Amino acid sequence: VILEAAEPVFANHGYDAAKVTDIADTAEVSVGTIYGVFGSKAELFGAVLTHRLPELLEIAHRSAVDATTPIERLTSGLDATILYMLEHPDFLRIHLRDHAWGLGPVRADRQQVAAWREGMVLEAQILEVAMDLGLVMREDPYRLARMIAAIQQVHLNDWVEDGMLEPPAVVVRRLHDLVARMFFVDQVSG
Repeated sequence: VILEAAEPVFANHGYDAAKVTDIADTAEVSVGTIYGVFGSKAELFGAVLTHRLPELLEIAHRSAVDATTPIERLTSGLDATILYMLEHPDFLRIHLRDHAWGLGPVRADRQQVAAWREGMVLEAQILEVAMDLGLVMREDPYRLARMIAAIQQVHLNDWVEDGMLEPPAVVVRRLHDLVARMFFVDQVSG
């Protein structure tokens, strides 16, 4: 209940301006209860940042299970991740504020940094296989994974700034096609 109440407060106000009293009011608990569970505003924020990560990682992994090529594996994982973020706009808005996706989390604990690095390394490994097959432009695969993350962040930030009106499926398709045109060799939008 507390995490669900905290997510929109942090999304609407940012970490610095968010007030624990507002979160307590929304969750219908006392401020003391929040501090009893989380210890500090920073710990609560960290929990908000990470509470959806296991579900997000599972969805991304599941989406790539049936992929037969590295490109399908990469794009299905990216598409599922973007769709998840679009379906959880408060979570997305917090992450848009939290860090530059291609550079890594700024206000993060070890678990969050480790999750970000794990995602980048996994994507880089897939990209490296695709490069070896001549499907993706030759570049440092870790750098390329970070570039793809940065492009996603810019487009998703635009979606938020434009009022989140464009249907999620359209946003996912547009990002999918953009990444394919920018980095894949002789790939046709699929």
